[in-house]
Amino acid sequence: MMNLVSAMETRVSTRTFDGKPLSSEEQAALENLLQDVERAEKPDFLQPVRLTLHTGPGAKMGTFGLITSAAGFLVPAVRNAPFAMESVGYSLELAILGAASLGIGSCWIGGVFSRARANEAARAGKDELVPVIAALGHPASQRSLADRIVTGAAQSRVRKPLSEIFFPIAAQPHGGADAGKEAVSAVQLSAPWDTILEMVRIAPSASNKQPWRIVQVSETPQFVFFMEENYRYNNSLGDVHLQNIDMGIAMCHFDAAAEACGLAGTWQPLAENRGAGSSAEDEKTSTALAFGRSRGWKPIAVWQQKR
Repeated sequence: MMNLVSAMETRVSTRTFDGKPLSSEEQAALENLLQDVERAEKPDFLQPVRLTLHTGPGAKMGTFGLITSAAGFLVPAVRNAPFAMESVGYSLELAILGAASLGIGSCWIGGVFSRARANEAARAGKDELVPVIAALGHPASQRSLADRIVTGAAQSRVRKPLSEIFFPIAAQPHGGADAGKEAVSAVQLSAPWDTILEMVRIAPSASNKQPWRIVQVSETPQFVFFMEENYRYNNSLGDVHLQNIDMGIAMCHFDAAAEACGLAGTWQPLAENRGAGSSAEDEKTSTALAFGRSRGWKPIAVWQQKR
């Protein structure tokens, strides 16, 4: 995986583009990037995601004025199966960060685009979904009125403090009476974990809801990822669940930042309610799960540092 921390730190959503086409060199670099992303090592429970670069004069996606003069779009297709949404979030964010490192702006688009056109561009099969797309191009010198309104309404460049997304907790005996009631410590992180979790904190999300919650028990090299779901919002588009896509984005940022800091880890799934196998729960994982579930959070996955 590429070192993408600088792209995470500097990238912002671009909704108003300058209308100029991508150069042949940029298109070739993006095509190579998409191949690299498809081949990149990812959590083994994620689904393969096909990524299509859709450019040219006919590259329109029916974004109803929310995106202006994009040079093209990234269009992901994934089999409709457990962890499909997280898979798209992970792979498409990896591609978006790679595009940013090439100097190409982008914007996630989840709710307002022509799904028929996107399916056609991706040549999606009957068992595949195109849950989101991403606009690409070079930023215009001035943002459109719609861009300014959307950015302001969603407070798109504001992020929750770390204390609202990361919870270091004290260990409790497995199945103890106080499970789920552990005291939360003050967030005091040493390097490189401060950098890694900061990269998750600043990750983009649908309507900037930032649904990821991360629990670590007693300074273990294990981080349990939960989703604080807004049920109505996350289930308003049928098989497309934008906040699960957000969880894949958060996992991508954590992985890429950890790799940049020289830390290797493995993922195991924890989303029992969607038919995926759960990881074996050790005592500290169980403590973290009890903590999150007591707050109504949905467990997604656990990252464990390799020894």
